[in-house]
Amino acid sequence: MSYRLPGLATAAALLLATATTASADIVVTRDGKFLPDKIGEGLSPDEYPSDDALQRSGRGNVELRYDKVKVGRDSVNAGFVLDVYCTEASRDPVFSNGMNQARAGFFAEAAASFQEASESLKDGDRQVAMWRRLECFRLAGDADKAKAAASQLIAAFPEGYYVPQAYILLARIGVSQGKASEARDALGKIAALPNVNARDLFEAAVSEIDWLVFPAARNAQGYAAAEKAYRDLVQKIKGKGAAAEAAIPLMKAQVGIGKSLVAQGKGKEASSFFTDVVNNKESLTDKSLLASAYKGLGDIVYMDVQAKKASAGKDQAQALINELDIAALHYMRVCHFYKDEAGDSLQPAWQSGAQVLEWQFDMAGKRDAEALSLLDRSVKMYYQAHKLMPNGESKRQLTAHIRELLDRANELRTELEGPSDK
Repeated sequence: MSYRLPGLATAAALLLATATTASADIVVTRDGKFLPDKIGEGLSPDEYPSDDALQRSGRGNVELRYDKVKVGRDSVNAGFVLDVYCTEASRDPVFSNGMNQARAGFFAEAAASFQEASESLKDGDRQVAMWRRLECFRLAGDADKAKAAASQLIAAFPEGYYVPQAYILLARIGVSQGKASEARDALGKIAALPNVNARDLFEAAVSEIDWLVFPAARNAQGYAAAEKAYRDLVQKIKGKGAAAEAAIPLMKAQVGIGKSLVAQGKGKEASSFFTDVVNNKESLTDKSLLASAYKGLGDIVYMDVQAKKASAGKDQAQALINELDIAALHYMRVCHFYKDEAGDSLQPAWQSGAQVLEWQFDMAGKRDAEALSLLDRSVKMYYQAHKLMPNGESKRQLTAHIRELLDRANELRTELEGPSDK
């Protein structure tokens, strides 16, 4: 059984970035600081800590909880934690073998290694091993084993740092399987956790709107209701004084407002919600968030040109083509820069990007090599969108459209190159 989840490459990057020679516990926070404080000088939050720094930090002293994370005498609210590097797990040869297997893309084998390692490790190191195992099942697309691994982690560490994230994974699987009640139940359990950090609390709240409310909207009234839900969540986060700790879910809610406005045909109102996100340095810690914001910016241009092009004269065509270049740039960011993390934004970005190139071909009205190249690129992007679509009527319609464009491209190719001698 396979399924898609956003942010899979982020998990893979974390697996691949973890070194196998570490011998100490270090926690990195979202603002680029380190715990313990004594080892922060000279280190970069974007790079794995050096062996020397790991040695200086101490060993086996991390406590991973969903309210606070502690390293020796230092502690930080769990909502501000970015990365955790554990001692005994990274020194364990079976765990290290799992890291190597994950690094090579053998996720099933890596999951088995992490399972074996978790049986001998303790406390935070064991929790990390169990989380890595869960990530491997997620990366492998095995929903049933991921669900079982999530339940096992929650049972083993009911107050563990990764428990809210395990519930979010369970909810996402429920959504992918069409089990909305299971998804809501999993997200509700996060809110019920005593003293859960604000980041995970509001991540669950925005996920419920993203996965269950917004997709259910079918008309302007439905999208207005989704917009209100997102706006209410923004106000709740700010009202709780959690804007810093819950920065990512706050920005996801802002993107949700923007998406809801675009769906209602209010592109100009939506623009600031997307630009505020891409200009916020906090968004750099979540590429799926950036992907959705850039897709939103592309959609605004797309929608504006769509409204203009039917009545545009030949003298206006080039201006619209230039506008579409901006939309194409936004979609290309999603499809290429953030493709591994884009999640639900990826397929529509490929499809809208392909439509943009097709429109540019039609509006230019040229019959030359440049026009053929544009049409070929459009077809290739449609293919990418097609591969990511579930079976159904929409996919069938896109199949027919691709065939039509291929016929047009072949006709133009023959016109430019002449009939084949064969």
